[in-house]
Amino acid sequence: MVHTDRHFEHLDPAALQPPANLWERGRTICMALLLVGLVGIAVAWPMYPKQFYHSALSSWSFCWTTMMGVLFFVLLHHLVDAGWSTVIRRPSEQILAAMPVILLAAIPIVIGMYGNQLHHWMYADPAEDHLLHKKGWWLDKTFLAIRLVVYAIAWLLLANRLRKNSIGQDRDGAAHWTISNRRWSAGGIMLYGLTVTFCAFDLLMALDHHWFSTVFGVYVWSGGVVGGLCVITLVSLKLRKGPLKQYIGSDQIHDLGKLVFAFSVFWAYIAFSQYFLIWYGNIPEETVYYLKRWTGVAEEGSTWWFISILMPIGRFLAPFLILMSAIAKRNPRVLAPMCVLLLFFHWVDQYWMVMPEKSPAGPPLQYVWMDLAVLAAIVGGCGMMFISALRKQALLPVMDPRLVEALSGEHVEEIEHAEVE
Repeated sequence: MVHTDRHFEHLDPAALQPPANLWERGRTICMALLLVGLVGIAVAWPMYPKQFYHSALSSWSFCWTTMMGVLFFVLLHHLVDAGWSTVIRRPSEQILAAMPVILLAAIPIVIGMYGNQLHHWMYADPAEDHLLHKKGWWLDKTFLAIRLVVYAIAWLLLANRLRKNSIGQDRDGAAHWTISNRRWSAGGIMLYGLTVTFCAFDLLMALDHHWFSTVFGVYVWSGGVVGGLCVITLVSLKLRKGPLKQYIGSDQIHDLGKLVFAFSVFWAYIAFSQYFLIWYGNIPEETVYYLKRWTGVAEEGSTWWFISILMPIGRFLAPFLILMSAIAKRNPRVLAPMCVLLLFFHWVDQYWMVMPEKSPAGPPLQYVWMDLAVLAAIVGGCGMMFISALRKQALLPVMDPRLVEALSGEHVEEIEHAEVE
């Protein structure tokens, strides 16, 4: 099937073939972030290895969960055969081009794990630790390495397949590309859910192998979806000011705002559920997680309580009150700052999950520069890959059968009005 609908005749050439210098300033900033981050890593890694590995894990977790949020959005788009999100799907797919950067950035974390700098269960004696003995079938170094490889292959496979099919459809408009992505998403969403959950268990929850929570995987996933949606929203708002100004309408922005709002509320629900169940059960192996992040487990106490209070305010209360209005969700001047705020607190959330295991007395603020160095390197690398991918392909899936639906209503009127003028 090849499309000949009249609306495709009015597509802006800039949307079909992006300019070679698209977002040149952004690419320069990303390159600078990458270089500064690599310099910081080169200084921090040999000087403060233990602190560096924890900083690397917290900042990597922020980028990883955000990337998983973007992957979830693309999978969900194909799974439900959505129409409205077609005009913002291609930029979302091009974010997935940075998946190799995320996986390469995990190498220092794996080195820290197997170097006894992060997950101390790897060199503990199961004979002296009853819980480790019971979990030994899962907490096994060889089995862990196999799982990590499986996770990486699964995410690369899904990201590359969805992008390849989408770009392939631009050439011939054949319907089998759409059907293929729908089938890959149907099975991929299950694979995605399992790998993200188990990776959260392996890299984050296992920092304290005595602690366990069946809600933890959903907690990490929901926070990542909020982060991914915020990135997609910010990218869409930026493109709306440029080559896609005729195609990304207020309806798409409103729908993105509703998703950001909904998943921030869902994150709060999961966070409260986990806390409430652990508080009610009052089992020492479970309560230790929140004790470390509140009063502390040592006599000198802890100052993590301050971040524990700020978290629900920044991640739930502020966006809930501000984005409740439909007008706010449609207003870029309101939605964009809220996305930035949510991304900041998403990073704080990862820091709050990782760093108390290294510094139970309070946040090691003197080493925040390490966290920022790793974050800058990963974000810079991902940004360069994303912008490079964005320049190489059409900014819209021009032969997708759902594009007509996405360009219906106010969007078609804007295009036809521009043609008349």
